[in-house]
Amino acid sequence: MKTKPKLVRIICAAELPACSCCHEPWCPTHRRHYADCPCLGPSEAEDLGLKTTLRKGLLYARLP
Repeated sequence: MKTKPKLVRIICAAELPACSCCHEPWCPTHRRHYADCPCLGPSEAEDLGLKTTLRKGLLYARLP
């Protein structure tokens, strides 16, 4: 039986609010600066060779 690949949302820095103290992108989900956050970004997805897809205007990566 074939399983469907898992889709993971790709988060872009431009989508995130600015940190109140330094104005760098801030991830409210993980409560960290975007550069230190475990969220999957577009360049990381590309570096990993993941296939991407758009769903309702949002970018997702297909995990193997």
